[in-house]
Amino acid sequence: MYDITLCLPSIFISEWQRIYKDIENNLGPIDSKNHLDIKWELIIVGPTDKDNTLAPKSNWRFIQDYGNPTRCVQIGSTVARGKLFTWLSDDCYIIENSLRFLIEDFISHGNQENEYVVRYLEYGTNGQCGSNADRYWTTGAHGALDKLKGLSRYKIIAPVGILHTNFFKRIGGFDCKFMHINMGCIDLSLRIQNLGYE
Repeated sequence: MYDITLCLPSIFISEWQRIYKDIENNLGPIDSKNHLDIKWELIIVGPTDKDNTLAPKSNWRFIQDYGNPTRCVQIGSTVARGKLFTWLSDDCYIIENSLRFLIEDFISHGNQENEYVVRYLEYGTNGQCGSNADRYWTTGAHGALDKLKGLSRYKIIAPVGILHTNFFKRIGGFDCKFMHINMGCIDLSLRIQNLGYE
């Protein structure tokens, strides 16, 4: 059993080694009494053929699927062996120790029926987006959601989240009708809150 499963819907094989190393550097063994020994697995799901980009290791698997990213993460969740579950994108870079601190906090303080928001930054033509400002992580900060009638502007969203794998499965995981994974993640966050969880 692993402490966490990280699922990577991916089309870019060239990024797998780097992402694996980022996770390994974040969660690998450390010599400190102040940190947990975190056991993790990576599940990569996507349309490409598995190749030898990643050396054979017991903590990663590849599943070939030609569906959208939302469906790929949902498939990964069905075989996840971690107590906790999260997802990444294949163009992500993990800030040093950020993943470790988040997982340690969740293990120490997280409720079995809550979702943590994994904050992130994106870099694009408009510079840096994403934010540490709390408002950014609400439905009201995203224009595409304004078209949805009856949706509160103040609900918390987790475009990337971390939660107990069993809880993710029990509430149905992602609705794969949402081809864009962000919308599936927002839907999941709203369902969690509508069920009375945080």
